[in-house]
Amino acid sequence: MKILCGTDFSSCAGEAASVAAWLAAKTKGDVELVHVNEPGGSAAKEAEGRLKTEAARLEQLGTRVRAKVLSGSAHMALAEQATQSGVELIVVSSLGCITPVRFLVGSVAERTAQTATVPTLVVRDEGPFKRWLEGGRRLRLLIGYDFSATADAALRWAAELSRVAACQVTVAYVSWPPNEVWRFGMGESFSMGANPPAFRDILAGDLKERCRGLFN
Repeated sequence: MKILCGTDFSSCAGEAASVAAWLAAKTKGDVELVHVNEPGGSAAKEAEGRLKTEAARLEQLGTRVRAKVLSGSAHMALAEQATQSGVELIVVSSLGCITPVRFLVGSVAERTAQTATVPTLVVRDEGPFKRWLEGGRRLRLLIGYDFSATADAALRWAAELSRVAACQVTVAYVSWPPNEVWRFGMGESFSMGANPPAFRDILAGDLKERCRGLFN
């Protein structure tokens, strides 16, 4: 698996980078390690040195690493680099070196996930991922499904992860009865407060059909 990992050299970013390296090693892939120099960030030479040190650490975890310093807005730079490099996954930490303005406009992780055209894995703790990849536990995944193309993409990505190591996948659909009445063409003959059993059976069947063939 080809992975792009963003780092700001914080301890949280280090944990995310370790997860990226373990996942790449498990799938015989590689990691593109990126630091984005935003306005007011560390000097380019300093960033290059720290990035080289971090890349060397990740290589000790069993994967190939390419390091690159970019400039600009972190989430935009990560999303653009992911497209240019053709990676399959972006890995970032949930927390890092947060400047005050980010408390108002959202985290880099959140904005990267919203902007990027490939899946973004946000790491809060490296421990569960390490145990999962070592076969010590199942990775529990909850997919919020809505019968859209992006939801189908989430299903396919979960299926990919389940082939890396054991996963427990739950697919959830939140039904709004008025929408279901309209979608099934039933007029106003049913209560707006809850779906009738027939609707629930149809929805459950639709969910199973979307998952068919993806998960063993």
